[in-house]
Formats: sequence, C-alpha cells, structure tokens
Amino acid sequence: MNNNRTKYMALGAIALAGLLAGCQFFGKLAGAEIIEEYTPDNEYYMGRGVSATIVAKFPSADLKEDPVRKDLEYLNSMGGYLYQASRNIDRSNLGDHVGRGDKDNERIQNLVLQNGITVGILDTEEVMAFSLPGGFMWFSRGMISLCKDEDELAAVMCHEMGHLVMNHASDAFRDAQNNAASTAAISKKFKNKLTASFVAGMGGFFNDLAEKGYAKDLEYEADNFGARALAAAGYDPNSLVAILKRVDEYEHAHGEHGKYLDNHPPIEERVETLQKLLKNPKNGIQVGNFKAGYNARLARFKEFMGK
Repeated sequence: MNNNRTKYMALGAIALAGLLAGCQFFGKLAGAEIIEEYTPDNEYYMGRGVSATIVAKFPSADLKEDPVRKDLEYLNSMGGYLYQASRNIDRSNLGDHVGRGDKDNERIQNLVLQNGITVGILDTEEVMAFSLPGGFMWFSRGMISLCKDEDELAAVMCHEMGHLVMNHASDAFRDAQNNAASTAAISKKFKNKLTASFVAGMGGFFNDLAEKGYAKDLEYEADNFGARALAAAGYDPNSLVAILKRVDEYEHAHGEHGKYLDNHPPIEERVETLQKLLKNPKNGIQVGNFKAGYNARLARFKEFMGK
C-alpha cells in the first residue's frame, strides 16, 4: 500500500461545505415525492451533509496541524486501497442475512461510490465509527487507539465499508425521509423551509444512526463483507474477530456496555458467526497468507500512532 492509491481529502472542510450542497439536494425532497433511487452524486452530497452534523456534535481533528494531515493521508490511502481490493467481492452472497430480490442484488453489486472512500477523524476518546452515504467514514481517536495493529484498523474500516457498498446507509436515510411527521414538526420552527428540511433530514438521520445503529441483520452482513474484504486486501480476516472482542472488553472495563454494542447483535453471536464463516473452505476466504507483509504493516501503524 502507498499514499498514491487514493487522494487525500480535507474532511473537516468538505463536510462543512456539504451544508450548502446538501441544501440544494434536499430542496428537491422538501414536500416532494420520495426518491426511490439515489444517484452516486446524490449519495455523495448526502454523506457530506451528514458529515456536517457529525462535526457539529463531535470535534473533528484540526487540519491545520501537520500530524493530522499525515494521519488523514494514511487513513485515506488505506481506505482507498481496501475499497479497490474489495471491488470484486460477490455482494449477493454474504450469508443470506438480508433477503433481497434480483433487482436489488444487481443494484448493490453495481453500486459505485462517486469519489471512493473518504475518511475523517473525530477528536474524541469515545470509541465510535460511522459510515455514511457516498463513501464517507468517520473514526474517533478512541476507536483508532483501541486497534493494536494495522490489520485491526483495516478490520474496522472493512466492516464500515460493508455498510457502504451494501447501501445500508442510503437505505437507512430513505427510511428516515419517510418520517415526514418529524420533518414537518421541525419545519415550523424555521422561516426557511428548505433549511428546515435539510436540518431535519440530516440531524434526524445522524441521531438515529448514532443512537439506534443499523438493523442487526445488516451488522452481520457488514461483518461478512468485512472478513472477505480483509482477505482480498491481504490482511488477516481474523482481525475482525479480534477487534470485536477488544471493543467488548473495553466497554465492559469502562462501564460503557450498551453504548455501542446494544446497537449490534450480541458480540458472542457475531464472533461465532464470523468464525464459522472463516473455517468453512466453501466460503472461499483465504486465511493463511496474511503473514506476508505483516511486519511492514505493523511498522506503518506504529509510525501512524507515533510509537
């Protein structure tokens, strides 16, 4: 992996710029018919808009600092590499956790992110990670610090990427848009109904995502994709099991159990499901070649972490 595999993007700046671009898009939704399908550029601006609500709630890393720019370059390079390496994964065969028709399977298999993966850092020690429409992913300093090596960091990325490429984020937003009652209630407080529609849509989507998470069957599906993506990129797919256990241990040790995991299936069930997936050779996941290049990956990670 090298830093030329994906372009470096200044997340904090473009997220805030998304407020304006998002308003233009959501003006089409205000009081109009529900859009059944989103184009790649629709999803991109949706992700920028939701990113703006995230950095309004949690501080983003200061882009004026040279170390932060280097950190973002490292994370975006990794994200771009993982996305490209996972492009050929069959998205219609991810454990049958979610039932879809042929049309939906085709749509998801052909899903393209307009600008690939874009990664941002939240400057908080809370352990959290978010994936948003259009290829946007946010990781907290706490989540990053919990990883012991690059393989575990890649595992978190690949799980979140599973939500993206399976269109979980856009589907969740589409559901949120159907909740017209909350939008109407908020709109009464604003003279500018366009802004009200945007604020209601973006804020409501993020609050639902942060507080409720994705449906549990979608979490299983993202785990399945994540393990396959790790193997396709040359990382140890067992690292996803390892980081899941580490998050569980952390939240129990810090009295925060339920803050993250209540939005997900029980950790024991996720681990068991992943282990069965990796042990069954019929699933076609290579698990024996991850040691090649591990030392180089670990060295990159230690430099990134300042160790």
